[in-house]
Amino acid sequence: MNITVSANAKINLFLDITGKREDGYHNIASVMHSLDLHDSINLTFNREERIIITTGNPYIPTDERNIAYKSAAKFLSELKTTQGISINITKRIPIGGGLGGSSTDGAAVLSGLNYIFRKPFSDEELLKMGASLSADIPFCMKKGAALCEGIGEIMTPLPTFSCCYAAIINPRFSLNTKMMYERYDSEGDNAHPSPEPMMAALKNNSVSDAAKYLYNAFEYPAGTLRPAVLRFKERLLAEGAVGALMSGSGSCVYGLFDNLSDCNALCEKLTFEKIFAIAARVI
Repeated sequence: MNITVSANAKINLFLDITGKREDGYHNIASVMHSLDLHDSINLTFNREERIIITTGNPYIPTDERNIAYKSAAKFLSELKTTQGISINITKRIPIGGGLGGSSTDGAAVLSGLNYIFRKPFSDEELLKMGASLSADIPFCMKKGAALCEGIGEIMTPLPTFSCCYAAIINPRFSLNTKMMYERYDSEGDNAHPSPEPMMAALKNNSVSDAAKYLYNAFEYPAGTLRPAVLRFKERLLAEGAVGALMSGSGSCVYGLFDNLSDCNALCEKLTFEKIFAIAARVI
């Protein structure tokens, strides 16, 4: 059995940190939306009774540090089988950019394994497995758009944009999520805006309205640590994006467009300047 699964990236249109939990994690309120930018995850059985990860990207770990590996190990443990699994990762999503790249790979592994083992687990059971590994995995399994609360596992589905594009800049440095939470705790703002206006923008299919309510509680701490984040945001706005924001805990910054030609033109211009830029459809 051999299957290839698309592992789609995500952006945060809205991300607030609503409190710190007794277990040390933080509660969030985040409106996430999937992109057509994706990794490809190929899964096949092997005879070695172990998990083997291969990839052409030298920066991706191929051992227990990889969430794709952890996801396969969790699935096989729950299934109580010693069947070997080979996982090949074709990486397109920038690493450590706040686009859910590792979590979506883990989500694809769980979904793909459930398919090739003839669906031994329900969707709810898979989501629970995913949440135990990464807060973003449940959303990455569902895809589309959703308000994600708790640590990310409580999801309220939302309508998706029908015509929206993102010009994504990868500053070529990453921001550690744990460190960003620590910086937020010490220097983040206490604005705590409501996600309702962003949710309304999705329901009204209005990119221009969404642009007014883009918010990321990590953006200020990230900008004080790496000013390039804010400079790239300003560049996107100056070049015609209707709105711009850092995604997740960073470091990628995206600008929203309501037409593909303008989005592509900007990415081509930035690429000519040797700035790493990708155009993606918001799906």
